[in-house]
Amino acid sequence: MFGAARSNCARSLALLAVLVSPVLQAACDWDDTIADKVRDTPELSKLERALERAGLMSTLEDDGSLTLFAPTDAAIARFLESQHMSLDELLAVPALRDMLRYHVADPARSVDEIGAAQTITTVEGRAIEITKDLDGVLLNDDVRLVATPIEASNGVIHLIDAVLARPTTRTYTSGPHHPIDEREFTDVIDIPDPGHVRGLEVRLDIQHPGVYWLSVSLVHEASGETIRLVNRPPSLGDDIATTLSDRAEHDIINDVVFEQEEPAYPEASYRPVDPLRFAYGLPAAGRWKLVIRDRAPQLEGWFNEWSLVVTSTEERPDPTLALVRPRRQSAVMAHGFHENLPVQVKRLAGLTGPIQVTIKGDDVASEPVTVNDGEPGGFVPFEAAPGAVDGPRTLRIDARAGDARRNVAIEGSIVTADAQGVELAAHVPLMKLDARGGSANDIWGWTDPETGHEIALVGTSHNTAFVDVTTPTAPLYLGNLPAHGDPSLWRGLKVYDDHVFVISEAEGHGMQVFDLTRLRGVTAPQTFAETAHYDGFGNAHTLILDEESGFGYAAGATNGDYEHLCNGGMFTLDLHVPAQPVFAGCFSGGIPAGAQAGPDYRTDLYTHDAQCVVYRGPDTAYQGHQICITSDGQLLTEGNWVGVVDMTDKASPVQLSRFTYEGAGYTHQGWLTEDHQYFLLNDEFDEFEGINTRTYIFDMRDLDAPVLIGTFDNPRDSVGHNSFVRDGFLYQANYTSGLRVVDLAGVANASLAEVAYFDTYPDDDAFDDGIPPSGLRAARGRSGFGPGGPRPHDPNDPRALRWASFEGAWSNYPFFASGTIVISDINRGLFVLRRTAP
Repeated sequence: MFGAARSNCARSLALLAVLVSPVLQAACDWDDTIADKVRDTPELSKLERALERAGLMSTLEDDGSLTLFAPTDAAIARFLESQHMSLDELLAVPALRDMLRYHVADPARSVDEIGAAQTITTVEGRAIEITKDLDGVLLNDDVRLVATPIEASNGVIHLIDAVLARPTTRTYTSGPHHPIDEREFTDVIDIPDPGHVRGLEVRLDIQHPGVYWLSVSLVHEASGETIRLVNRPPSLGDDIATTLSDRAEHDIINDVVFEQEEPAYPEASYRPVDPLRFAYGLPAAGRWKLVIRDRAPQLEGWFNEWSLVVTSTEERPDPTLALVRPRRQSAVMAHGFHENLPVQVKRLAGLTGPIQVTIKGDDVASEPVTVNDGEPGGFVPFEAAPGAVDGPRTLRIDARAGDARRNVAIEGSIVTADAQGVELAAHVPLMKLDARGGSANDIWGWTDPETGHEIALVGTSHNTAFVDVTTPTAPLYLGNLPAHGDPSLWRGLKVYDDHVFVISEAEGHGMQVFDLTRLRGVTAPQTFAETAHYDGFGNAHTLILDEESGFGYAAGATNGDYEHLCNGGMFTLDLHVPAQPVFAGCFSGGIPAGAQAGPDYRTDLYTHDAQCVVYRGPDTAYQGHQICITSDGQLLTEGNWVGVVDMTDKASPVQLSRFTYEGAGYTHQGWLTEDHQYFLLNDEFDEFEGINTRTYIFDMRDLDAPVLIGTFDNPRDSVGHNSFVRDGFLYQANYTSGLRVVDLAGVANASLAEVAYFDTYPDDDAFDDGIPPSGLRAARGRSGFGPGGPRPHDPNDPRALRWASFEGAWSNYPFFASGTIVISDINRGLFVLRRTAP
């Protein structure tokens, strides 16, 4: 394609060209050499001067087959600005010739031939790395081909938008074999060599029996830049012995191995939590720290060694940016859902100014978002356009700041939410609840006794949000109560006497009290202050409240630093004066009358959840008593029980019975039928045995001796989470299958029937549209006590991904008099639903 023979036609016939027809002149153009083309291209005037000064024009006139990567005048101007020098100063640099020879390769290559290569060796001797993005070919990850190639008699010129800097790669290793026996372990590599980071890899060798408890970060001491490498992977496996690289095929989050006693990361290389590109442009010389945080220092772990593989250049790089590929974020859009894609960007090498982020895709409605200086990213709203046809879509994410730009594609789909007997009235996404970048968790409701307004109280990782759903199709966001301290995935809330009480797993959060009557008359969102705060415990997992008796129970309460209060059982609170909660006693297990002490009757029992009522069931011995049915889920193999406790005397609770059941994985939560005769339990981990969502049905007519009379397996395979009973129906929030409504008419015969449902998490259903698992979220733990679900060994098994995922519907509130049902969805915020059939 590119001729090897050089012709002097353009020069020797210059005079004749004036005398003969223009056709003869055009015929000679193909004989121009690369040097001729450089001289004839106005936007290469600075490069021409540099090539002349370096004595390389003769090389570009010789016979042969060469490729010249030619930085434009604009590119050289940006380079000069970044180096704080003039063109004349650049022309005087002793290494100018070698710098320019790094822009020349042999032989000539077309754009397609460049894109097909992994590296191209230059005549200077060093290689150029080749990558591709949605706009074409990139050299050394940042330099872009910007125009149609210019063909010459001895090769081809590719215009590029930046100067190519010559890289040097060195490896630095540190490795004292040292026990990891404290919460934080730090090791240091001091790099003496100058330069600016262009590329980075980290090699780790850490022995540890439970990597779930580990977080590993790389810190550049001089700048304070911190790059998360590993962050408590959802795995029961061990050891981290691998190389972390942005170019790795496997991902440190999505491709973790779940099984115990197996390496969590068996592959040779993984992409880290944060891209190592975040180090781009930092000084290579100086102190680099590896920080290992171990939340289980009682386990025997060892740090063996680590290495930094640093690719650097003498020249300071041009300002640029990083666009982080969204992880665990689906691009699945259900009609009527308002999606928000969290996009993380980072300014590198001195880049300043706003970054414009856009999403594009067929039948996708989106708005651009501007990320200003100091902001780590933005949330780009997008949704299925009206009338869009269901099916796969590819979304393109673009980030641009001046001449710097990055892009990435993610696979997704437009779907119709799976529903029967329930319809969507409205969807309020997390960003509209002032919880950008967070997640939703618990939910409850309050009906104003004066106005009759129905208010959804939505727990998020950042706050408790208040939404008026009196008009279900037009919910009104009233504002929020910020968290008392750090954000947390777990928040619990209940209502008594027109006050909401809020607990959290965040250390030191205590319990917030908020007077809900302050919401009356609010028409625009406000940030509210708590009415009162109770600090008798630090954090808790669940809040149980019996409105009839006026007592609440903080389950799993601790005082921080893992010191349990009430041994992690039931921390009892008298709430009769809502703004002044009073500690009333503890319960952490006991021995029923006539039973023998043993492993089934612990007195240091962790309680995960409970329902407490003034009992009106058929067991006459306890009618009118405060009875709590506890779900005592324990860590892994420590045992799981359902307990019945007489809490009438708060100072001296009595364990009436405690029992387990076949197939127990993690006893999570349950609810009594309205006549207090049956208890319907969900188990959060039994799905890992491959069954569908299972409800366990207990006959509670004898509180001293409850009996399991049967189970109900939901038609959909997802993890069960929170269930409530109203008017003879069980309303279940089953994570990835959303709201499920079950008819309890046949409960006495252990015969239940699902009659309605609405799926708030359509992501897994996109398998039916051909979307690969890489476009979906991986499983992750949200159970409150350890790693979540496994990523299936067969990534093409949609069933495995569904039942292993802790995503989607967290909880529901079906008790509004209007019949409106509200759902808190971990990923998508608040759903307002209505049943379309009784």
